[in-house]
Amino acid sequence: MSYMINVTNNGDQEVDFYVTVTDNSNAVDLVFYNGSTYTTSSNITGSTNGVQIGSGDQISIGLQIVTDDSSSTIGINETVTFHAEAT
Repeated sequence: MSYMINVTNNGDQEVDFYVTVTDNSNAVDLVFYNGSTYTTSSNITGSTNGVQIGSGDQISIGLQIVTDDSSSTIGINETVTFHAEAT
């Protein structure tokens, strides 16, 4: 799902923005990415994959849902946290 959420830095300093996901369901992985198409380099899931957002700048993030093909019925019970740390 491209351009699902817009993130704007309304502060006065640059931030390192990333998303963490607490995996409560082994059948599903949620991967957030910066831009219109998921690639390994656009992945912003995890603290080592942050993207810099300048003061007043905005990014659009998308979501890729990766499922385990072993079950036709899958429940999603994940906890998602958005982080913005001043740099």
